[in-house]
Amino acid sequence: MAGHGSFRNGARVTVLLNDALEENADLTLNKDLIRWVLSRIDPTTRHTPQRS
Repeated sequence: MAGHGSFRNGARVTVLLNDALEENADLTLNKDLIRWVLSRIDPTTRHTPQRS
């Protein structure tokens, strides 16, 4: 669903997550990071960090 039915977009999600995690050791895989990646794939998706 996150890749909007496209294998290419699904692969892009994986690449963007991997790149972000490699570039910043302080990041962890969480909902906010995934929302950020999805906003990169689909600009109409808003990235609003969730409060814990």
